[in-house]
Amino acid sequence: MWANRADGATTGWSGVEKDLDGQIAWMEVGLVVLSRTRLDWAHKVGVLTLISGYVVQSVRQHSDLAEGRAEGQGQADAERDYGRALVRLVEPERFPEAARLFSSTLFEAPPSDTPDATIADADFTLGLDLILDGVAVQVERSGS
Repeated sequence: MWANRADGATTGWSGVEKDLDGQIAWMEVGLVVLSRTRLDWAHKVGVLTLISGYVVQSVRQHSDLAEGRAEGQGQADAERDYGRALVRLVEPERFPEAARLFSSTLFEAPPSDTPDATIADADFTLGLDLILDGVAVQVERSGS
C-alpha cells in the first residue's frame, strides 16, 4: 500500500510521492474542527476525504484548463469559446440538458477583462459552499 522511502516521503499506489507529515497535519486540523460535532469517525473521514478530493480535483482542473488555452488567452475568453464550440457539437436530440447548458449564458459571462484568479476563486467557492452545506446537514442530523 504505502512504502516509506529513505528521505521520509511515502509512495502510494499511483507512485505519487506524499508528504506524510503535511497530510497528517492537514487531517489533524480537519479533525479538530469536526471534534465539535457528533459525527462518528467514518463520517469525519468521509468529510475530510470529500473536501480533500474536491481541492485536488479543482487544482488539477484549473491547471489543465490553463495549459489548454492559447498563449495570452484569459480564462473568461477560453470558457466563452469552449461553450460556443460545444453548442455546435452537442446534439440536442441526444443530450437535451447538456445542449441547454451550453446554449445558456453561463459561458458568456464574465467580461473578458475579469482576472483569471477571480473566476477560479468564484468557481472554487461555489463548489466548496455546496459541499459544506451538505456537511452541515449531516452534522445537524447527527445531533451536534
